[in-house]
Amino acid sequence: MKLESNAIVMTSPLFVDEAGRDLHLAAGSPLINADVSATRTVGAGSSAVLPVEDVGYLYDGFGIPEETGDVIRLEDQSSTVRIVRIDYTNRTLTLDKSIT
Repeated sequence: MKLESNAIVMTSPLFVDEAGRDLHLAAGSPLINADVSATRTVGAGSSAVLPVEDVGYLYDGFGIPEETGDVIRLEDQSSTVRIVRIDYTNRTLTLDKSIT
């Protein structure tokens, strides 16, 4: 299966070695620095619990041993945090450290 002409990108993402299953992006890939926000925060503050509009695109490891959650970064910030728990009912992310 070739990952071209899909719903996300209309050209080849230029993986390092798609046939060999090395899906890192090669130099010159149109996907480098082409990310978009998966969700938006709700409100402002400083905490290790972050309320967001939609938790559906995010991953916390699902309680699988040795699995870790997504590493995220708030827009216009350089530091990152890891998601350690997702509360789907209240749409909150528990993070590995407090952010503002």
